[in-house]
Amino acid sequence: MKSVKLKFDSNQQYQIDAVNAVVDLFDGLSKQEDREFTLTNEGDAELRQSMSETIANTDEIFDELWLLENMVQIQQRNNIQPQADLSEPNSGETLLLEDYSYPEFTVNMETGTGKTYVYLRTIYELRARYGFKKFIIVVPSVAIYEGVVSSFEATKEHFRTLFKEYPGTVPLDIIQYDGDVACCSDFARADCTEIMLLTIASFNKIKNVIFKETDQLMGGKLPIEYIQETRPILILDEVQNYQTDTARRALRTLHPLFSIGYSATPGKTPPNLIYNLTPFAAMQMNLVKKIEICGKQEEEAMSEDPGFFKVQNVSKGKPITVTLEVLVKEAGVLKRDFKTFKTGESLKQKTKNDAYGDLTIENIVAKKGDESVEINGMRFLLNEYSCANLSREAVFREMIRETIKAHIEKENILQQYGYKAKVLSLFFVDKVANYIGKDALIKKIFNEEFEQLKADSECLKKISAEDVQAAYFAKKQTSKKGESEFFDLGEDGGSNDAERQAEKEAYQLIMRNKEKLLSSDNPVHFIFAHSALREGWDNPNVFQICSLREITSENSRRQSIGRGLRLPVQEGTKDKPELAGTRIQDPYVNKLTLIAHEDFNRYVAELYKEYQQDGCEDDLRESFANARKKKIVKRTKMFQSSEFNELWNKMNRKTEYQIHINKDALVKTAIREIDKIEFKPPQIITTRGIYKATRYRFTLLEITQSKMAKFSVEISDTDGRSYEKNKIEFCVREKDSFPSGFDSLLESIQVLKINAQKGFVELSKRAEPLEIDIPVEIEALTVVKPDSADDTQESAEAEVKNLPIPNILSRVAKEVPLTRRTILEIFKGIKVEKQDAFLLNPEAFIGKFIESLKEVLANHIAENIEYTPSDTPTGLNSEEMFPKTVLYPMGELVPANEKRSIYNQIQVDSDVEKNFVHKLNTCTLGSGNVSLYFKFPGNYKIYAPKIIQNYNPDWAIARIDDLEHKLILVRETKGTSIIKNLPHTSEARKIVCGAKHFEAIGVDYDFVDDKEERWYETIHHNLAQYLLNEPDTNIIPVKTYQMAQQEYSNVAEKPKPYKA
Repeated sequence: MKSVKLKFDSNQQYQIDAVNAVVDLFDGLSKQEDREFTLTNEGDAELRQSMSETIANTDEIFDELWLLENMVQIQQRNNIQPQADLSEPNSGETLLLEDYSYPEFTVNMETGTGKTYVYLRTIYELRARYGFKKFIIVVPSVAIYEGVVSSFEATKEHFRTLFKEYPGTVPLDIIQYDGDVACCSDFARADCTEIMLLTIASFNKIKNVIFKETDQLMGGKLPIEYIQETRPILILDEVQNYQTDTARRALRTLHPLFSIGYSATPGKTPPNLIYNLTPFAAMQMNLVKKIEICGKQEEEAMSEDPGFFKVQNVSKGKPITVTLEVLVKEAGVLKRDFKTFKTGESLKQKTKNDAYGDLTIENIVAKKGDESVEINGMRFLLNEYSCANLSREAVFREMIRETIKAHIEKENILQQYGYKAKVLSLFFVDKVANYIGKDALIKKIFNEEFEQLKADSECLKKISAEDVQAAYFAKKQTSKKGESEFFDLGEDGGSNDAERQAEKEAYQLIMRNKEKLLSSDNPVHFIFAHSALREGWDNPNVFQICSLREITSENSRRQSIGRGLRLPVQEGTKDKPELAGTRIQDPYVNKLTLIAHEDFNRYVAELYKEYQQDGCEDDLRESFANARKKKIVKRTKMFQSSEFNELWNKMNRKTEYQIHINKDALVKTAIREIDKIEFKPPQIITTRGIYKATRYRFTLLEITQSKMAKFSVEISDTDGRSYEKNKIEFCVREKDSFPSGFDSLLESIQVLKINAQKGFVELSKRAEPLEIDIPVEIEALTVVKPDSADDTQESAEAEVKNLPIPNILSRVAKEVPLTRRTILEIFKGIKVEKQDAFLLNPEAFIGKFIESLKEVLANHIAENIEYTPSDTPTGLNSEEMFPKTVLYPMGELVPANEKRSIYNQIQVDSDVEKNFVHKLNTCTLGSGNVSLYFKFPGNYKIYAPKIIQNYNPDWAIARIDDLEHKLILVRETKGTSIIKNLPHTSEARKIVCGAKHFEAIGVDYDFVDDKEERWYETIHHNLAQYLLNEPDTNIIPVKTYQMAQQEYSNVAEKPKPYKA
């Protein structure tokens, strides 16, 4: 079977820049020449003597000032902030208790841009230019180890051609250290380029064989001592994995000359960063595939057994904790969530889910590779479920189907655009048993879906489901029964020798097949692998990655993406055979589709967090500064005035409320409203979008005499737009937004304030102001609809059977304060087809039933609640309610009229409030004539039933009318003066309760918008009527409510309203 041999382009400038960043660090260093020997007796003796000596890189100690000068020049040309000094070296004790120190440098390159190619080429350039010969590549895992071996072999001929003027630069082989210490002396004594490959695990413990005496080596030295004498140059692949004290001590033990750390995730403060190819730059330059995300999530139901839980993670902190995925009851509805538990904690207590009964965390094991939790005598390992997850099969089926469809669609696109390139899809499985064995659910689903869909593909329709797939798992030794068994490795790979060896064999297999997989002669198009297949393996023609598992570790999304980011490779055609092995550069074709077991928006948000944690936040979004802390100060004289005391005493009156319920009207309304609900079967929701980052560079050019701000705005994004070609100037007035039609996000940015005197402007998307001629960047993630999708979201019915049927009366009665008899009457009264929906999708039905019933009951109570004044004081102290100073770290502060307010400034939450304060500050006789006002403190509450929640009004106002009468008002400010137009009915109910409370204590109350000129007059005389669905008659009290500081009677007589 033929394979597609990869071709490498030696002229890619970004790779050349990365190589030169390292090589130019030592500019000015003289080259060490190779030794020459003559064929004489004396020469033979000299040769024999040299073969017993160690050949080191150099004995020099580099001058720090010289290194710093070279590094600053490199940083400047690579647009990296120059450093004033070299970063602290890796300094301290070694594992052999010596002191050692060496400088570290960092190269950051996004996954898929050729990091291994770059550091191999860097090795050869250092050899050719300076004569360095001894290099050690350190890798964190077996996967990367095998990847480096594969890359070395694939690039060997390419580099020999590139360095043909420097014979011997590229070695015949790489020294693969696997515990055979004999290679240590060979490495030390060879007078040529030597590259040794080590895993960090092979030398990070003093018990490793590399630290032990052995008869295999002559001269009485330890294996490690041969390496130390060479002063090797360290190439640290995935450098972020070597930041523990133990790892850094191990690296010092090698006695390196210096180290170069390579990574796509180097952290926020990498030492001596000399090259930085960020994710943003890689996407913008089309060096990697664009990312298209397809999220799959079940909606309309939690179709698990109510007692379902899953072991998600075990943390080694103090104390040890376990994170479980559980079903949490919120407002009577079961919802998936993640909860962290300590030993002794109850599942039921944290989740409010009665189905968990007495389940308690009895023991947590955090030992690596053996993580588990014991719950009521049962042991559960990572990713194990407590019971059947009935929705899992439906979600898996939809994800697998979507992957196969995307695979076939990509084949058609490639063909349409004239490319001959094989398409591969990669599936990550959660457990090997789900693909291999008696309960191979994933394989069963794949086979069924593939056979149904393959007819749509010219390439796949003649291949059987069995032949089109291949699996790579860490295989155990064959059992006594002759059956193959496999390890379930965690995301960190093998944790013991047996697992690591099995992992190595699995990687060797997939690495050997890497180029064969690119050939259309190979029938394998779909690859199944365990979650441990992450760093170290990728294939350029992976266009779809389907994660049939939950994302658990911090970098899992980036690692998953990295398996398919590389640009795809062509096979070539009869007409153009020279294209074989070359990369496709077409950005329309080069898209990686991720099918994830979570919603698209959540995936993007979590992916962005991973970029932030990896030190990429400057490249993906501006890290907004904390808002400046602001405070308001009390005017003591106003606070102590008789006018304030009069106003406060009026507001400080207490009321009690009584509830009356018309049961027949309530039942009738509930039936009518529930009959309106559309109940759906369980849905698998698919959300799609292309991950796109956009960067805006704002420069405030000037503030004109007409108080307009003139901006220069440059736009750059991962679709290829650059600052140079996307620059435009705008003039924007205060309170206006940027003009529409140029960029959708830009037009959402508003100029909040223009300060001509101080020369700055405030924007809505930025906490700190812009100053003249100082460029500021703002960056945002956006969701772009895929070219192939008509919409970003679609749904399909989930194939779910045997759903557990909960007790609806019990569940509803716990959430809604009605008797079971009343609930049953409502259920029986709804249409038969609505009742049938309960059996089809119980959890979704209960959730909507409770939601609707709560809404109806809350409206009913608001309509019929009665407030009466009480002689009992509220207990509210004015000194505590109105402190001397109040800090407002967030939110806008506006000046307050010094003759009308007890504070110098007022905190406002909206433009509506801001405009209303302006009216209060400026109104005169005939337009309100306010003498005093204050905004109610947040802890001032008007009590209401729990189903409505307590109410905090807005403004208390004292005014003088045209007849010089003192009047007291309370006004609620909203964006509308029509109660039905409020965005939430809960707001309307609180306003109704507030109106009844203030009516009871004789205060004029109303709600207004900021446009109402006669806001001081009462407009709404009966707010409750706006909530009424039917006339309220035959009121019968059925339930008594008790709230803090308030008592209500059970009498049927309607209380008389208070008259002032």
